[in-house]
Amino acid sequence: MAGFGRRARAASGCGTLIRNWSRPCWRWSSRTTWARQVAGAGWAVVDGLPVVDVLTWDDSAKPARPARVRTALICADYDAGMHGWRAHADNRTCRVAWTGEGTASLVMPWDEPSDA
Repeated sequence: MAGFGRRARAASGCGTLIRNWSRPCWRWSSRTTWARQVAGAGWAVVDGLPVVDVLTWDDSAKPARPARVRTALICADYDAGMHGWRAHADNRTCRVAWTGEGTASLVMPWDEPSDA
């Protein structure tokens, strides 16, 4: 939900859009192990989306790689009227699909096969 002043709180509660008048940037809260376990291992961005947390690791691959992650689907727009920059985020848990060449892609929940 957008707020007054220079900050707008994310709808999901995972972060804050910081508005400086040249460009928006995004900050979110994460676990203290994020820098070491996610970013340090090279998984801060998968398939073009930020990774908030790695929930499950695939230990059969060497080195281990993410099997299930929590990502933030962020959308932002600019309202030239009263609000300026506004952003909203939705946290999603996604399976990570791997190609034979080692390229990762996220499988969104709505793209998972149904059991019905």
